[in-house]
Amino acid sequence: MTVNVPLRSNNDSYVTRLNMDRENLDYDQLRRQRKDSSVNSSDVTRSPADTNGTTRTYEILNVTLNNVELESKDNRSANNSTPQSHPTALMSEQPPVVILLSLWRFGSSILGQLFNQNKDMFYLFEPLYAASILSQRYNYTDTQLKSYQRDIIRNFSKCAFTTDFVSIIDARPGRTNNTAICQGNIECKMQTPSRASDICKRYGGRLATKLIRADLDLLKPLIMDDGINLKIIHLVRDPRGAAASRIKYRLTEPGFRVDSDLHSAAPDRLQTLGLFSSTPETFTTVQGMCQWLRENTLVDPKQMPSWLKDRYHLVRYEDFVDSPLAVTQDLYDFVGLPLREDVKDWIQRNTNPEITDNRFFTIHKNSHSAAHHWVRDLKAMEIELIEAECNDVLRLLMYTSSSTPVFP
Repeated sequence: MTVNVPLRSNNDSYVTRLNMDRENLDYDQLRRQRKDSSVNSSDVTRSPADTNGTTRTYEILNVTLNNVELESKDNRSANNSTPQSHPTALMSEQPPVVILLSLWRFGSSILGQLFNQNKDMFYLFEPLYAASILSQRYNYTDTQLKSYQRDIIRNFSKCAFTTDFVSIIDARPGRTNNTAICQGNIECKMQTPSRASDICKRYGGRLATKLIRADLDLLKPLIMDDGINLKIIHLVRDPRGAAASRIKYRLTEPGFRVDSDLHSAAPDRLQTLGLFSSTPETFTTVQGMCQWLRENTLVDPKQMPSWLKDRYHLVRYEDFVDSPLAVTQDLYDFVGLPLREDVKDWIQRNTNPEITDNRFFTIHKNSHSAAHHWVRDLKAMEIELIEAECNDVLRLLMYTSSSTPVFP
């Protein structure tokens, strides 16, 4: 699919032609060379450093800003036969890197499984968790943290992993297993950067990941500057439903001591559990959650920035609850990949209303009731607090207010 997004080159002139001339870049020839070689189609091949310390860089398929090389830099400068091109001009030639952008307790784990269960894709569960751990360890500034977060996503797009990253992800408790990594590895661990990279590259650039510590501002340079073919699925949820889920999670969180009154009588569970506080402002609080929704939710195509055109898809958790198979088909249509039958089967098995055991996710026949379960779970004061803070967000996402009956 051709990307019709105006992009800036290094000299600030707009790149209007995203399909390059054959005389400048012969893809047929490139494919023949790749076919004749023993290199995997998704590999990035780097030659050892020359005697003068210069490393020659070659790119076989996945093109990024820092290594758009169809021949060595040495040879190109010697004969000047191949003009330099902006990396984003080749974006449409890359398989999409699917980004599931969401927040804690928004239902992102189940949507992530829609790609994790796809045998043609390599899925990574919350890679930015590693950045939060290293930020605490080395006391990163906000700028340093964002830079490292982008490095993680940038490296993931190239199936590159660092030792620190692998050790942190492998040690994380309660992580959702990566189906590809778990094959042939009973512990479901990456083990080493090279092993993780080798497995990732088998999927030919068909990658997906879930991010709950990110926003559109973090992702923009990866598209505009690095030329990564991101497809962003923005999962949102009714703030009242998310808050109710967070309360329930906190009350059952291992090692978290709470007064028994918090389970029933206390009117201030949100504040006591650290879920309603303007200082400090974080994604964990109701204020931070709704601010994130304000800044990242795009509902009007006319307001879509050019760099997000054909790259942003908004989905409400409640809509998925109501029609999981139809929403999943929409998501696969958006990213431009076929929806496999085994993924459909997984959805039907795991969203069967007859299931009563502790499965990953269940949907009851009364899906309207399930989507609005917060009406029963939240206290009146908690609903009032959330609606007062997030009234504009509720209207933006077309959620009904508590004064409107939601049950027949």
